[in-house]
Amino acid sequence: MKVRKNRANVCIALLFAIVLISFAGCGARAKLIKRYKTIAYKTIDETEMKTFITVHGNLQNQPPSASSASKTVFDLTDKGQKALIDAVSSKETKSDDIITKLTKKLSADAPKPNITDNTVFTKRIIIATQNLSKSPADRISSLLVHLKFSDNNIVILSCDKVITQFGSYDAGTATFSRSSDLEADASFGGGVKKTSGTGTTGGTSNVVGGNTTTTGNTGSSGNELDLSSTVSGKASNTTTYNEQVNNTLRFVAVSAAIIGDNQLDVFQQSVSGVDLSGNIFVDISFRYKTVTPKVLYDFSNYTIAAVTASPGHPAVPARAAKPEEALIAENYLFYPNAGADLSISCSYEPVIRQVTDGAATITEADDDVVQLNHTPAIDAGNMVVHQSEFVPVLWTFEDNARKFLAIETPLNGTRGGLFFSDLDKAKAFLLWLKKTKTNVNRGSTFSQDGYRLLINGVPIQQTDIDHLHVVSL
Repeated sequence: MKVRKNRANVCIALLFAIVLISFAGCGARAKLIKRYKTIAYKTIDETEMKTFITVHGNLQNQPPSASSASKTVFDLTDKGQKALIDAVSSKETKSDDIITKLTKKLSADAPKPNITDNTVFTKRIIIATQNLSKSPADRISSLLVHLKFSDNNIVILSCDKVITQFGSYDAGTATFSRSSDLEADASFGGGVKKTSGTGTTGGTSNVVGGNTTTTGNTGSSGNELDLSSTVSGKASNTTTYNEQVNNTLRFVAVSAAIIGDNQLDVFQQSVSGVDLSGNIFVDISFRYKTVTPKVLYDFSNYTIAAVTASPGHPAVPARAAKPEEALIAENYLFYPNAGADLSISCSYEPVIRQVTDGAATITEADDDVVQLNHTPAIDAGNMVVHQSEFVPVLWTFEDNARKFLAIETPLNGTRGGLFFSDLDKAKAFLLWLKKTKTNVNRGSTFSQDGYRLLINGVPIQQTDIDHLHVVSL
C-alpha cells in the first residue's frame, strides 16, 4: 500500500513539473515594426485630390557664388598662416617689412576677359507643397513634379542642387529577450497547495519631428506550486519586447532627372511617419541654343594731362584728346535670342497616404491605409522669367533723323553699331566727342589703330556730332 502511495506521489510530482515547464516555455514572440495594418489602392479625380494637396512653384535668382577675389593671409588656415609667417620671417628681419609682406595679396587679380558669355543661366525654383487634409494622420507619401520650359530654344544643362528641409535618417531598432527560471524540490508527503498568478504591462509612446518613437510591451506570468510536504516548486516566465524608431534630422529620398532638352522631373518620397509638406529648392542651369554676338567698345584716354612749366618749356594746360589720341578696346558679348518671356510650367503627380482607421495613434503600425493617386499630372501654374533678364540693355547713339552712329574697324573694314554696355561710359564718350569735334573731319580716324566713325554709312563730320544723343536698344 505504501509503495502504491509513493508511486502516486511521484506521478503527481512529474505531472506538476511538466505543467511548470510548459508555463515557462510560453511567452510572446518577437515582433517586427509595421508600416501599416492593412493597405488598399484607389485612383481619384483631380477635384478630390486637390482637397488633400496643393503645390506651387516660384522663382528666385541663384545665390551669388563665392567671390574670386585674391586671397590674403587671413584666408589661410591656422597652419597655413604659421607656415607663411615662418617663411617671411626667415627672409625679413624688420617687423615693418614682415607686416608689409604678410598683408600683401597672395595672388594677382584675375585679368578681366574681353569675352562675356551671357548664354548660360542658373535659376532657383522653389516647389512649395502643402497638405490640406483635415486628418492629421493623412500625409503626402510621394510627389513627382514636372518642370518644363516653354521655349524649345532652351537646353537644360544640369540640376546643380536639390535642397529639402529634412536631414539625416536613423533607422529603427528592435530588441527581444526572454528568460525562464524553474525550481523544483520534491519531498513526498500529504497535502497539496497551489497558487498561481499572471501579470502584464504595456505602453506605447511616439513623438514625431526630430525625437524618439518608443513602443514597449512587457508581459510576465508566474506560477507557484506548493505541494506542502509532498512537492514544492516555482517557475517564472518573463518576456520583454521593445521597439524604437529614431526620426531625427532625416533625409527624404529625392531624385532629379532631365527629360529631353527642356524638362526636369523632381521626385520626392518619404519614409514612415514623415509628411512631404514644405519646400524643395531646385537649382537649374540652362542655356539658349541660338545666341546673338555683339562687339562692345571701351573708349579711354579722353583727356591729355596738363604739363607743368620747366626751364625752357612753358606750362601746357589739360585738353581734350584728339580723335587719333583716343584708346579703343573691343569686347565681345554673347547673349540669347530670346524673343519673348520664358515660361516654366509646373505640374505634379502625388500619392496620398489616407488613414481610414487607426488615426488616433501616432504610430503607423495600426493604420488601415488607402493609397490615393491621380494621373495625369495636375497643373500647378507657370513661372515666368522676363525677357530683360536674358537680353542685356545696350547703349548707342542716333541723330534727330534716327540715323545711328556706326564704327568701321581697321582690320578688314567691317562696319557695325557702336555699342556700349554702360550708360555712364556712353555719356562720357559723347561728352568727349563734342569737346573734340573741332578736330573731326570726314577723314578723321580714331585711335592710332585707324577706327572710323560713320553715320548713315558716311564718315562723321562736325555738324553730325551736334545732333547726337544716347539711346538704348
